[in-house]
Amino acid sequence: MLIDEIYDAIDTSFADDEINDSTYQCAADILQVCDPEEQETEQAFDTLNELCEMPPSELKEWRKQEIAAYKDGLTAEEFCERFKIGSIYSSEEQVLDSTDWSYLITRLLPKLKLLLIESQGKPTTRDIAARLIVLSSLQDHCSIYLDNQTQEEAGDIHRDLLANLHNYGLWEHATSEEKKLLETNPLMINFEAAQNTFFSMNAQAEFAWCLGMIDSLPPYDTAISDEDASYSDEFFHNLPIPEHFEIVSSHYKRRSSREIDNAQTEAELWHWRSRTLALQRSKPVAKSSNRSQFFKEQVSEATKTCVAEGFFEAIQDDFPAFGKPYINLDDSEWRKIRIITEHRHKALNWVCGSAPKNNYDETPTNT
Repeated sequence: MLIDEIYDAIDTSFADDEINDSTYQCAADILQVCDPEEQETEQAFDTLNELCEMPPSELKEWRKQEIAAYKDGLTAEEFCERFKIGSIYSSEEQVLDSTDWSYLITRLLPKLKLLLIESQGKPTTRDIAARLIVLSSLQDHCSIYLDNQTQEEAGDIHRDLLANLHNYGLWEHATSEEKKLLETNPLMINFEAAQNTFFSMNAQAEFAWCLGMIDSLPPYDTAISDEDASYSDEFFHNLPIPEHFEIVSSHYKRRSSREIDNAQTEAELWHWRSRTLALQRSKPVAKSSNRSQFFKEQVSEATKTCVAEGFFEAIQDDFPAFGKPYINLDDSEWRKIRIITEHRHKALNWVCGSAPKNNYDETPTNT
């Protein structure tokens, strides 16, 4: 949540001795007014901005009212802990006098504003929930022909599916290409389109993880649908349907930006490794010992970065996949891990706001 980033910015400034005790406590008090569970980040920023513009006399009066409000609702011990009396302050009067806003006004507040600006346009919890359900509906749509339905039966199922997407406000979250596929007679869908839709289950798992619906994801050499994946049952058990859209949107919250950014970095590195293997196996590189050595060194450096970040334990100074170094993958293993990686990288880039106007089909996956 973005409000966590604001807390982190203030905590870091305090730890680096760039902000004094009283300013730190004032900032913390203001953020306490805003419920992090409600993600009221704009309210937190507006409150900070408003109070920074107050003259000392008005600010002191505001603090007095805040103290009175908390004093009525807290025990003596809770009150002292709330205002750090005994550690930072020795009395209520000192709390009232903690009006050093110079750092917040000149340096910290612009940083918080930047955090807010950078966050604009990123998919919300509701957007992520909708994307998860739309992809699930696409899979249901493409699977109709697999069930040997008659034309009449397939038509009934198709109409119900479209009606649910419209009735529960999900149709507007589908991309233009997805709408075309959803409107296609399910018995006329070609195998390639259906197969690509089922591969997107790996993206769905990322969306479920971003919402906290599942605790973790399988390694990059394991598809979420693999029978031996311990993650599959948890994922499929939590997979929502259109009727669940409002419940999912209100019940779950996005993981912190730090968690999601970290996962996005890992996905990008795995995608880079996949593309690098393609270069390593190309004839120009394979025939050149100098170029082969260059890519080997690049892989070694990237592997060290991943190990340092705690992403995995290396095998022979390379990314681990199917119990061996990535360079030794056979064609079928490489195809599988490449598909998993592409979908997971695309999903996380979209969640991080990389897609133009949040159009999922246009999400870049540069490495």
